[in-house]
Order: sequence, then structure tokens, then C-alpha cells
Amino acid sequence: MERRALQVRGRDPKRRKGAIGLSAAVSYLRSLGMSWVRSHEVELTAYALSLLDREAGVAVYGPREEDRRGGVISFNVSGVHAHDVAQILDSEGVTIRSGHHCAMPVMERYRHTGGRKG
Repeated sequence: MERRALQVRGRDPKRRKGAIGLSAAVSYLRSLGMSWVRSHEVELTAYALSLLDREAGVAVYGPREEDRRGGVISFNVSGVHAHDVAQILDSEGVTIRSGHHCAMPVMERYRHTGGRKG
């Protein structure tokens, strides 16, 4: 595979810093080996799904087979607002995204106040 240097155009220092960070992240992941990264992602996803399955009122969206998923798990907790779930998990050191995730029509269709992604 041919490797090319990342080129950043313009004078914005934030873009340069972002490009440098991205380049370092790609180098790190390549040093681990992407097959190892994927197998680790599948293992972590399986673990997270097993924990979510134990909780009453938690609905997980997407395939149940961890090898058919990425590392993101969308879920809802019945009767609890998305931002409350995010705040509770944050107090336990778990960071998730909550809200509409640019999918307001879908949220309205299924009558959700927001989603959670972990």
C-alpha cells in the first residue's frame, strides 16, 4: 500500500494540529495492526452488549451479533431522558453522546426524546 504524506492547505493552525494528531493516530493503529484493533473492538462491543442486556428497560438498536457491528452502540433507557442517562454514566466515568444525533425526524417517528450512543 502506497503511503502519502498528509497535506494541509491554508494557514489555520487548528487544521495543522488536527492533521498532525490524525497522522499520529493512524500510525499508532497501524503499529497495532488493524486486524487486532478490529478483534479488540468486537470483544469490547460483546462485553458492552452483555452488560446492557442485563439491565431492565434498556433497548439496544442494531444487530445483536457483535461481529456485525462497529464499536458504537445506540440504546435507550425506558422512562429516562437521554441527557439524564449521559449525566449518570458520566459520573461513573463513562462518556456517551446523547441527543438527537441529527436524526430528529426518526426520533419524532419513534417518539423518543433523544438517543444515547456509547
